[in-house]
Amino acid sequence: MEYTQSGTGPTLLLLPGLGCDDRLWQGVVERLSDHFTLVQPHTWGRGPLTEQARELETLAGELGGRPLGIAGLSLGGYLSFECLRRWPQGIRAAALLDTTAYADDADRVETRHQVLGLLEAGKYAEVLGAFVPSVLAPGLAKEHPARALLLDMAVGLGAETFALDLHAILGRGDFTDVLPHLRVPILFVVGSQDTLTPPAVARQMAAEVPGSRLVEIPDAGHMTPLENPEATARVLDQFFTVAFHL
Repeated sequence: MEYTQSGTGPTLLLLPGLGCDDRLWQGVVERLSDHFTLVQPHTWGRGPLTEQARELETLAGELGGRPLGIAGLSLGGYLSFECLRRWPQGIRAAALLDTTAYADDADRVETRHQVLGLLEAGKYAEVLGAFVPSVLAPGLAKEHPARALLLDMAVGLGAETFALDLHAILGRGDFTDVLPHLRVPILFVVGSQDTLTPPAVARQMAAEVPGSRLVEIPDAGHMTPLENPEATARVLDQFFTVAFHL
């Protein structure tokens, strides 16, 4: 698996969400590279999460085999849960951002299939026209750089990659069996205005994981590293600094 790497210190894997490449984390990377080695695997368009988790375990071995930190947003959070299920011994601490351990309800499943239908019909622009505003805070200014960057990432990845990642999301099942067995430091991060995986979902997960922490990021929807990178980086820095005893 290809990846982008920068910084020095303990290793953190940064996993992107749907429609995103490694630029999702650029504001976080700029603020954490003095303390951590930041590895961004190119996970987009790579199929089922079970296979991706195996690839990431191999990558972790290539990076030195020591327990590492992992931070995943949305789809990247699902992949983080899969890694915690399959190779927990390799993970020192995990931050789960704007994601959920719970399966989609029937309405969400139907919506995802409708999106796939639009993609098959060649209507990617229509899909993105709905996707971009749905994952950003409702009050986010139209000129905010997060909006343009998110659209640029999604356009660059293309409809085929978007569809492959949607199939991976639909095939994920749920991770409720993982929550009560987590024995490493866990941080749940959620945008205060996230309407897709809202703060109530993060609070529910945190209540099921003894010793976990929950932080709400102000002025952010579902894309916290894009919408408020400064606050997101600060929270991750504090969490992983303690987890690695720096």
